[in-house]
Amino acid sequence: MKVRCIEHMDEFGQNERTFWLEVEDIPSEIIEQAKAIDGENFSMSCFGICVIQTGNDWFVCVDEPRKELFYIDNDGDKHWLQYEVSAEEEHDAIEYCMNSLEESSEKKKYDVWFMPECSACVVVEANSYEEAREKAEEILCNMESEELMRRIADAIDFMGVRIDEIVEIEE
Repeated sequence: MKVRCIEHMDEFGQNERTFWLEVEDIPSEIIEQAKAIDGENFSMSCFGICVIQTGNDWFVCVDEPRKELFYIDNDGDKHWLQYEVSAEEEHDAIEYCMNSLEESSEKKKYDVWFMPECSACVVVEANSYEEAREKAEEILCNMESEELMRRIADAIDFMGVRIDEIVEIEE
Protein backbone atom coordinates (compact mmCIF):
# COMPACT_ATOMS: atom_id res chain seq x y z
CA MET A 1 0.00 0.00 0.00
CA LYS A 2 1.26 3.49 -0.83
CA VAL A 3 -0.09 7.04 -0.73
CA ARG A 4 -1.53 8.42 -3.96
CA CYS A 5 -2.55 11.88 -2.67
CA ILE A 6 -4.09 13.87 0.15
CA GLU A 7 -7.84 13.83 -0.45
CA HIS A 8 -8.33 16.60 2.11
CA MET A 9 -7.00 17.93 5.38
CA ASP A 10 -8.93 19.13 8.42
CA GLU A 11 -7.10 21.76 10.47
CA PHE A 12 -8.00 22.37 14.11
CA GLY A 13 -5.25 24.81 15.05
CA GLN A 14 -1.64 25.41 14.19
CA ASN A 15 -0.45 21.85 14.90
CA GLU A 16 -3.70 19.87 15.06
CA ARG A 17 -4.49 18.27 11.69
CA THR A 18 -6.22 15.24 10.21
CA PHE A 19 -5.06 14.13 6.76
CA TRP A 20 -7.36 11.90 4.69
CA LEU A 21 -5.12 10.11 2.20
CA GLU A 22 -6.06 8.20 -0.93
CA VAL A 23 -3.96 5.05 -1.23
CA GLU A 24 -3.17 2.54 -3.97
CA ASP A 25 -1.43 -0.83 -4.40
CA ILE A 26 -3.97 -2.48 -2.12
CA PRO A 27 -3.64 -6.22 -1.37
CA SER A 28 -6.07 -8.36 -3.40
CA GLU A 29 -7.88 -9.72 -0.31
CA ILE A 30 -8.76 -6.16 0.75
CA ILE A 31 -9.93 -5.34 -2.79
CA GLU A 32 -12.25 -8.37 -2.65
CA GLN A 33 -13.73 -7.15 0.66
CA ALA A 34 -14.44 -3.74 -0.89
CA LYS A 35 -16.00 -5.34 -3.99
CA ALA A 36 -18.32 -7.30 -1.69
CA ILE A 37 -19.35 -4.02 -0.03
CA ASP A 38 -19.90 -1.96 -3.18
CA GLY A 39 -20.65 -4.52 -5.91
CA GLU A 40 -20.79 -3.00 -9.38
CA ASN A 41 -20.04 0.45 -7.92
CA PHE A 42 -16.60 -0.63 -6.68
CA SER A 43 -13.80 1.87 -7.39
CA MET A 44 -10.06 1.47 -6.80
CA SER A 45 -9.84 5.19 -6.00
CA CYS A 46 -11.93 4.87 -2.83
CA PHE A 47 -9.32 3.38 -0.47
CA GLY A 48 -7.67 5.51 2.17
CA ILE A 49 -5.95 5.93 5.48
CA CYS A 50 -6.06 8.73 8.00
CA VAL A 51 -2.98 10.41 9.47
CA ILE A 52 -3.29 12.56 12.60
CA GLN A 53 -0.91 15.32 13.70
CA THR A 54 -1.20 16.47 17.31
CA GLY A 55 1.61 18.87 18.16
CA ASN A 56 4.81 16.99 17.32
CA ASP A 57 3.12 13.57 17.39
CA TRP A 58 2.11 11.92 14.12
CA PHE A 59 0.30 8.60 13.75
CA VAL A 60 -2.04 6.58 11.54
CA CYS A 61 -5.62 6.54 12.80
CA VAL A 62 -7.01 3.19 13.92
CA ASP A 63 -10.80 2.70 13.89
CA GLU A 64 -10.61 -0.61 15.75
CA PRO A 65 -7.63 -2.85 16.47
CA ARG A 66 -6.07 -3.89 13.13
CA LYS A 67 -8.50 -1.72 11.10
CA GLU A 68 -6.36 1.08 9.71
CA LEU A 69 -7.51 1.21 6.07
CA PHE A 70 -10.93 2.33 4.88
CA TYR A 71 -13.04 2.05 1.76
CA ILE A 72 -15.66 4.67 0.92
CA ASP A 73 -18.64 3.09 -0.78
CA ASN A 74 -20.87 4.56 -3.50
CA ASP A 75 -23.15 6.08 -0.81
CA GLY A 76 -20.23 7.88 0.81
CA ASP A 77 -20.10 5.59 3.86
CA LYS A 78 -16.66 4.76 5.26
CA HIS A 79 -15.94 1.08 5.94
CA TRP A 80 -12.84 0.32 8.03
CA LEU A 81 -11.19 -2.86 6.82
CA GLN A 82 -8.92 -5.38 8.49
CA TYR A 83 -5.47 -4.07 7.54
CA GLU A 84 -2.48 -3.14 9.65
CA VAL A 85 -0.33 -0.36 8.22
CA SER A 86 3.31 -1.41 8.42
CA ALA A 87 5.94 0.78 10.09
CA GLU A 88 7.37 1.59 6.65
CA GLU A 89 3.94 2.51 5.23
CA GLU A 90 3.21 4.67 8.26
CA HIS A 91 6.58 6.43 7.91
CA ASP A 92 5.97 7.08 4.19
CA ALA A 93 2.44 8.40 4.80
CA ILE A 94 3.56 10.75 7.58
CA GLU A 95 6.51 11.96 5.49
CA TYR A 96 4.11 12.61 2.57
CA CYS A 97 1.92 14.77 4.85
CA MET A 98 4.91 16.65 6.29
CA ASN A 99 6.27 17.38 2.80
CA SER A 100 2.85 18.62 1.72
CA LEU A 101 2.77 21.04 4.65
CA GLU A 102 6.25 22.35 3.79
CA GLU A 103 5.28 22.88 0.14
CA SER A 104 2.01 24.64 0.98
CA SER A 105 3.66 26.95 3.51
CA GLU A 106 5.98 28.21 0.76
CA LYS A 107 3.07 29.28 -1.45
CA LYS A 108 1.14 32.50 -1.02
CA LYS A 109 -2.60 32.25 -0.64
CA TYR A 110 -5.31 34.61 -1.77
CA ASP A 111 -8.30 34.90 0.51
CA VAL A 112 -11.69 36.40 -0.19
CA TRP A 113 -13.06 37.90 2.97
CA PHE A 114 -16.68 38.78 3.44
CA MET A 115 -17.14 40.87 6.55
CA PRO A 116 -20.84 40.80 7.50
CA GLU A 117 -20.34 43.52 10.09
CA CYS A 118 -19.56 46.04 7.34
CA SER A 119 -21.06 44.22 4.31
CA ALA A 120 -17.76 44.23 2.47
CA CYS A 121 -15.55 41.84 0.59
CA VAL A 122 -11.83 42.08 -0.13
CA VAL A 123 -9.13 39.89 -1.70
CA VAL A 124 -5.84 39.81 0.20
CA GLU A 125 -2.56 37.98 -0.27
CA ALA A 126 -1.31 36.32 2.90
CA ASN A 127 0.59 33.35 4.29
CA SER A 128 -1.72 32.63 7.22
CA TYR A 129 -5.28 33.02 8.40
CA GLU A 130 -4.29 35.59 11.00
CA GLU A 131 -2.30 37.68 8.50
CA ALA A 132 -5.16 37.61 5.97
CA ARG A 133 -7.74 38.68 8.57
CA GLU A 134 -5.50 41.52 9.76
CA LYS A 135 -4.87 42.79 6.22
CA ALA A 136 -8.57 42.56 5.31
CA GLU A 137 -9.66 44.49 8.39
CA GLU A 138 -7.05 47.19 7.77
CA ILE A 139 -8.11 47.63 4.13
CA LEU A 140 -11.82 47.62 4.92
CA CYS A 141 -11.52 50.14 7.73
CA ASN A 142 -9.94 52.68 5.36
CA MET A 143 -12.32 52.40 2.37
CA GLU A 144 -15.10 54.61 1.14
CA SER A 145 -18.43 53.05 0.17
CA GLU A 146 -17.78 53.23 -3.60
CA GLU A 147 -14.39 51.53 -3.18
CA LEU A 148 -16.04 48.76 -1.11
CA MET A 149 -18.54 48.03 -3.89
CA ARG A 150 -15.74 47.86 -6.49
CA ARG A 151 -13.75 45.47 -4.28
CA ILE A 152 -16.78 43.20 -3.88
CA ALA A 153 -17.25 43.03 -7.65
CA ASP A 154 -13.50 42.46 -8.21
CA ALA A 155 -13.40 39.67 -5.63
CA ILE A 156 -16.37 37.89 -7.19
CA ASP A 157 -14.84 38.18 -10.67
CA PHE A 158 -11.39 37.06 -9.44
CA MET A 159 -12.54 34.05 -7.44
CA GLY A 160 -15.83 33.13 -9.08
CA VAL A 161 -17.51 32.62 -5.72
CA ARG A 162 -20.45 33.87 -3.76
CA ILE A 163 -19.52 36.70 -1.41
CA ASP A 164 -20.70 34.81 1.67
CA GLU A 165 -17.85 32.31 1.31
CA ILE A 166 -14.33 32.49 2.64
CA VAL A 167 -12.15 30.84 0.04
CA GLU A 168 -8.49 29.93 0.00
CA ILE A 169 -6.69 28.93 -3.21
CA GLU A 170 -3.11 28.32 -4.19
CA GLU A 171 -1.43 30.46 -6.82
